[in-house]
Amino acid sequence: MRMARIGVLSDQQAVRRRHRYGINVFESYIGELLAHAGLPFQWINRVGDIQQYDLDVLIIALAEEDPETEEAIWAYSEQGGTVISYGGLNRLAVRLGCFEQRELAVGYTDPDRQGAFGDVPLRYLSAKPWEIGETSVAYCAQA
Repeated sequence: MRMARIGVLSDQQAVRRRHRYGINVFESYIGELLAHAGLPFQWINRVGDIQQYDLDVLIIALAEEDPETEEAIWAYSEQGGTVISYGGLNRLAVRLGCFEQRELAVGYTDPDRQGAFGDVPLRYLSAKPWEIGETSVAYCAQA
């Protein structure tokens, strides 16, 4: 059985910028989760390095919201790669036929939706959900 090749992008330029302003980088916790689950993965420190790895799945832990990042991630997905982002990448919303809604402060997910956690609401510290536009061909959700 072949395991999926997983890459986790934690753009070190974005990390340094956050640290400079005293902002913690909780997003990199995904590495601990993957390691605890026994899933092998490769850290990717620069968005320009994505194409150097032959990945099946790219998890975006932290990345800049800039044209270079948008293009690199878009190119990766166009080549058949799967992108998972649990925060950020709002620049891609329009390309996916979606639009950003207003930012929400601390809250809980909708407990009426049945998902991986059943009817248990999950807490978020901030969210900027996407709304699917009329011409969208992709499902866009982000919390």
